[in-house]
Amino acid sequence: PIMSGLDFAKTVNANKQSQNGNGVTPPPFFSDHQLDSIAALGFGVNWQDVIYRTAPLHNHTLSIAGGTDNTKYMVSGGYLDQQGIMLNSFYKRFTVRANLQTEITNWASFNVNWSAAKEQGNAPSFGSAGDVAFNQKPANSAPRWDPLQPIYNPDGTYHQHDPAYGAYDVWNPLASAVEPKIDNNTITNNLFASLDFKILEGLTLRISGGGSLGDV
Repeated sequence: PIMSGLDFAKTVNANKQSQNGNGVTPPPFFSDHQLDSIAALGFGVNWQDVIYRTAPLHNHTLSIAGGTDNTKYMVSGGYLDQQGIMLNSFYKRFTVRANLQTEITNWASFNVNWSAAKEQGNAPSFGSAGDVAFNQKPANSAPRWDPLQPIYNPDGTYHQHDPAYGAYDVWNPLASAVEPKIDNNTITNNLFASLDFKILEGLTLRISGGGSLGDV
């Protein structure tokens, strides 16, 4: 929970008027008339509501399996779409998997497994306290920004915080969330195959190999 615009303005006033080291109480930053105007505006901007959202998740899979006495197969595909709770964040994954097992003769069999995945995502940096630029992260700046500050300027550009008070040292939380483009796109392929030879009862020779190929 964060302060309303009126509560924030009153806190700014109280903070300024406490700075009376020379014995003279400075005037409040916001006048009584301004406080009345702020009260009439209502809560103000809740910056956490601006950058966060309820994030839906879609996850779908489809599998087909079948075969004969000598050959069995399975093919499956999947699609995951997860929107992030912060604007401009998401993760998508497409997957496919196939498995084939076949008895070539009564003493030899072949098995192959293949899987592939394509992942896409964008993730504005949430940051952590150890980051040098943690102050600039939207998760940090949103609860600190003054609810009296508008989101945009009249010309449509992002508003910058009034430098006279408050968290003016950080960027506009919405700009920090939606402007970065941090692609996390990968494609991976994995293949494994094996040949089994029944040499004697209880003795089987297996020749196997596999590989993985990725594109980041």
